[in-house]
Amino acid sequence: MGTTLTPSPSRLHGRLFLLLLPLLLGFWGCTQTAPNGPLANRPPVTHLATDTVNNVLTSRVHLNWYGDDPDGFVRGFLFSWDRANWYFTRRNDSTFSLPLQGANGLFTFSIAAVDNGAAVFPQADTAITVPFDDANSNGRYDDGEKFVGLEGATDPTPATLDVPIENSPPVVFFGDDSTQASRRLVQLPDTTFTVATFRWVGYDIDGAGTIARYEWALNDTVASGAWHPLPPGTTTITLHELDGIRPNDLNRFYLRAVDAAGANSKTIAMPENDGVWYAKRPRGRLLLVRDYTFSDAAGFYAGLLDTLDGGRLAGKYDEFDIRRGAASTGGYGALVPPIIDPMVIETFRLFDAIIWYGDASPTLALAAQTLPAYTRSGGKVLMTTALPSVLDAQAFITDFAPVDSVATNELPNPLPATTTLGPVPLPEGGEYPPLQKGSGTMFVHPLYPAITASVLYRLPLSSAWQGEPVVAVRSGEKRFILASVQLHKLTQASVGEFLRRVLVVEFGL
Repeated sequence: MGTTLTPSPSRLHGRLFLLLLPLLLGFWGCTQTAPNGPLANRPPVTHLATDTVNNVLTSRVHLNWYGDDPDGFVRGFLFSWDRANWYFTRRNDSTFSLPLQGANGLFTFSIAAVDNGAAVFPQADTAITVPFDDANSNGRYDDGEKFVGLEGATDPTPATLDVPIENSPPVVFFGDDSTQASRRLVQLPDTTFTVATFRWVGYDIDGAGTIARYEWALNDTVASGAWHPLPPGTTTITLHELDGIRPNDLNRFYLRAVDAAGANSKTIAMPENDGVWYAKRPRGRLLLVRDYTFSDAAGFYAGLLDTLDGGRLAGKYDEFDIRRGAASTGGYGALVPPIIDPMVIETFRLFDAIIWYGDASPTLALAAQTLPAYTRSGGKVLMTTALPSVLDAQAFITDFAPVDSVATNELPNPLPATTTLGPVPLPEGGEYPPLQKGSGTMFVHPLYPAITASVLYRLPLSSAWQGEPVVAVRSGEKRFILASVQLHKLTQASVGEFLRRVLVVEFGL
């Protein structure tokens, strides 16, 4: 019978220790460089995706880079374009817009990897610079100098790349883009008063920030002082007679962009194709806005104004036809500038007062866009118009006129020929003269005045309508009168007295 021998636990442990001892000694040796302590951090190495630029580039440059670390990993990069100002980023690529000082130039890009050996890292992707120990006091980083707080964690020999660039001149277009359709949307009418607004957009392939300014000229581009500068963010300008618009004459506007290197864009002009526009100087302080398709009203107003109050306004008023060509344009009339605000508003401000007369389809949207700003600046308005038989745009009226609302439907019957519009006593005393119905068919919408407005006229009691509908109101500050009757369909004698009260007494013409 044999005997089986089993080693004791202590002898087994001893054998295992002898077997593992070489491995333990090897591991211990790997974590030591010498009896004096651990290995120092080894700096990273930086690489650019390309080491040579063979083609001349624009001032917008896209670069890529990466880093290797033999004993850790890369946490970010320091980059510079002048070796004096260094910035920290965690990105591996970026697009730079280089500041042009001439038609072309040569820039040197430097990039240094930063590894995980640093205790604290700078704020990334900001305008904060990272200081360095300028050992030779030359104001620039030289290989081997230390970045403050990143000692030992930064590539001591940053990678560099020379980048040759060539400036591209800017371009500028009227409108919102380079298309002809956009240009047509801001094209001036062939005739304006002595106000003109222009809108444009500029572009530079080198970057939007490289446009240094815009320059404009009127009628002359070669005389000394012909070009006038505008800040680079400007996209519109409104010009008046004092800016050089030639009154009662032909005009042309020129525009160009200038970049930081001094390169000019191609000069563009408005009107295009060697065109010009005619600018009328106002003849007086009164403007008639003709919002009327037919011709019967124009002669009525001309006859009244030429004789009003002894002829004081004869030859001293102008007409602005906002309906001419409206059918062909599909919008406002051909004489209405496309840039309503500010050009039409500034046109109205050339005059102290406006008579706006309309038919049953008045241009209420245009009135809402322009008249509030005009009256706030002191302008005065008399609007006399019919309205659509069923009104679906009264919100426009409440935007500019002294009414809370207007009756949706017109009165069912036209005003009888013998109708007298009865004046209502005014808060300050007195009243307007009576108005008598003349020739022509006229339907009216009752008005519901705003709380601060004064009622000027009511219709008389009649079996054809209920009560005494209000047909004319005046705003509390006496700058706006709205009549839902057409004055040219009343008798000329009564309207003459009415206009004298409005224009001479109320508006001060």
